[in-house]
Amino acid sequence: MKFNWTIKELTESSDDEILYGLVVERRSELNPYAPLSKRLGEISEALQERIKKSKAASPDLYDALKRTLDALFNETSGKPDTPWIRETKERARAAIQRAERGY
Repeated sequence: MKFNWTIKELTESSDDEILYGLVVERRSELNPYAPLSKRLGEISEALQERIKKSKAASPDLYDALKRTLDALFNETSGKPDTPWIRETKERARAAIQRAERGY
């Protein structure tokens, strides 16, 4: 079974989620009793566990990043941003977006 990935799915999915999809896709083409199929099954289970653990950690990470970004904005409000502050804000925004997406 071939799965067509959309650009949105590729940008919003974590590396582990994409790998999981590829492993499951490849495994679906095999005889379920083949050694490769069994090994890919083990790999897909391990990837699922990693995905679950990363999603469980995301809320704490998201909260910490959000508080840091809010503090940074409060500290610099009304002042022109230096290049370092601007870059830090952009990186923090990107990290928050990744945390919201679950990776």
